[in-house]
Amino acid sequence: MTNNSVSINNNIQGLRQSFTRDEYVSPAVFAHEMNEIFAKRWNLVGRADQLVHVGDRLVVEIGNESILIVRNREGELRAYYNVCQHRGSQLCDKSGSGFGAAI
Repeated sequence: MTNNSVSINNNIQGLRQSFTRDEYVSPAVFAHEMNEIFAKRWNLVGRADQLVHVGDRLVVEIGNESILIVRNREGELRAYYNVCQHRGSQLCDKSGSGFGAAI
């Protein structure tokens, strides 16, 4: 065994388990992550080059919310909750092209 192998093995043995099984499946931990990570922080959902043309749309899930990102007539990217304000139904079920400029 080389000195490097001994050093690596000593470092590995000193590491503790990062999370217990219960932490991975805990509803309380999940709720905390949804509230503290996804609801209060910026989330990278894509790149501008994915929405090149007016009307292009990207549908993503952030936490428990469906978000609709569109390139509008002015060429700007805009993000909305993916839900009709009047009827509460989902606006888009997948990413693609078309009608995004009308939103």
